[in-house]
Amino acid sequence: MASIVHNFSVVAGSLGPVSFTSTGTLGINIGTVAGASATTEYDISIDVSQLNSIFLYSDGDLTLKTNSSSVPDQTITIKSGVPFFWTKDMGITNPLTTDVTKFYFVNAGAVDVNVNGLVNLTPV
Repeated sequence: MASIVHNFSVVAGSLGPVSFTSTGTLGINIGTVAGASATTEYDISIDVSQLNSIFLYSDGDLTLKTNSSSVPDQTITIKSGVPFFWTKDMGITNPLTTDVTKFYFVNAGAVDVNVNGLVNLTPV
């Protein structure tokens, strides 16, 4: 079985470059446009018990809702140009608390927003 490795690296001021690596066997790429003043539905399949890491980045402010746009399981704010990132090795609880079948990207802005990301899983 092939291995999927996600590397993420940032320059953190005087700390120098900081990097994170996540290895799994299934990678899911996310690439979509969240329309202006709209909610964009995005099909995805995430079993949280198998999640190694998630990375999302957008060029505009968004709200991410999981599984439902009206009664979501999670609501996460994604700020323009600021990555949303989690790995199982971070020492904090997974922000996705239930399995995910849909992302809803809510764009309250007046222009389209590009959304990109990676999800790294290790299916059993």
